[in-house]
Amino acid sequence: MNKKILLGLILLITLIILGIILILGLDVRYNKLVVSESKWNNIIKERTESKKISLESIKFNDYLLTIDEEDNIYYSVVDKYSKYNPLIDYSSNSKINIVIKNKLDESYLDNDKTIEIMIYNDNYYRIYKLNITSLPIISINYKNDKKNIVDINIFDNKTKDIQRVIISEGKLLVIVDNEEYIFELTKESLGKNKRENNISVLGMDKHNEFKLTKLDNIDEDLKKIKLFINNKYIGIFKIESKDDRRKENIE
Repeated sequence: MNKKILLGLILLITLIILGIILILGLDVRYNKLVVSESKWNNIIKERTESKKISLESIKFNDYLLTIDEEDNIYYSVVDKYSKYNPLIDYSSNSKINIVIKNKLDESYLDNDKTIEIMIYNDNYYRIYKLNITSLPIISINYKNDKKNIVDINIFDNKTKDIQRVIISEGKLLVIVDNEEYIFELTKESLGKNKRENNISVLGMDKHNEFKLTKLDNIDEDLKKIKLFINNKYIGIFKIESKDDRRKENIE
């Protein structure tokens, strides 16, 4: 075989192998980021804790997790084979590394146990706490207080992938702060007007209005969610559509 052709083939194969390695290297599994206690402590020992570095976003298995104002990260578990060893992707405000203190298993579900996740660079480190829940998550963020226009993000870990993430504009009515809310889903029409956005939420019939009521007894057999408002965790709430509430009143 001609030497030039042979060298060309070797170069091509090398580039293909490097490309595969690069692509596979981008898919980091949770367990690969778990480090020993000694390595964890050494990272801390050589750096200063600081909020100069931060996670802008983090995904487990391509689903965006909720980060609150107190550096808590909330993982709503999707029932799939990799739920306790998900693929991890993240973005930050600067170049960082990321390590995790413990492996993940069902013992962390819906209790007070959290797992520490640390980001760090040459000078600083910052620790986030990973909370694991079996409940869906609703996050409501204000866009304009005067017009009461909010962004509503619903992560439903119970349904099929295609229905799992709902993003909508809406309005929020505070009945009792931190206790009871009503939110409406809206969308913009072709004429730039606001109209009802009727969607099936958590398996309920399509509707645009839902009520959230904080639960004292979280063991009740109800549709439950974890609620965040402006990146602040509010608590566990019962969710009902307007039709569900009408049925209750009739009964």
